[in-house]
Amino acid sequence: MKSLLLAAALAATALLSTGAAAAAEPRQLTLEQLTERVAWNVHATYPVATLTSALGKPATGTAQHVTEFSQWTFDFSNSDPSSPIVHITVQADLNGGIGQPIASTEPVLGVEPITLPVGLTLREAYRVLLLNGHPGPYSSVALYEVPEGALAYHFQSAADRCVYDVSVQDSELAVSCG
Repeated sequence: MKSLLLAAALAATALLSTGAAAAAEPRQLTLEQLTERVAWNVHATYPVATLTSALGKPATGTAQHVTEFSQWTFDFSNSDPSSPIVHITVQADLNGGIGQPIASTEPVLGVEPITLPVGLTLREAYRVLLLNGHPGPYSSVALYEVPEGALAYHFQSAADRCVYDVSVQDSELAVSCG
């Protein structure tokens, strides 16, 4: 009986220590989770600000997988007519680190507001690249919409100087090189 209790206690200890180790490991956020947190932080000070772009880069060199785009810059437009602040930038990373909003009185032109949540995730957009034979490596990815354009993820190739655009609306891939 004592050996059975000892075995149960050891098993419970092993489970608890495994759970504690797993809990101690940082879990990387998805871009969508990070975007939600950054937007929440910005809206605390600028309630009517809207996301206009998100730019992701790998911590080192190039990315061969979507999770390697770990460093992000988010740009917001503030349409509050009573505020002199019209542009807000926030640096963040997929480990959950979010910098302080940097406010500016200079507008960013040439991009449209992004309605959250975005219909196509970054992982889904990257899957479109893989299915079309474009595994990378990539030096950056940006999410933005230009006037008279479509909201898309824009993957900058590190190998062939091409940009691979994946439309959020229909998951269509467009390639431009040059």
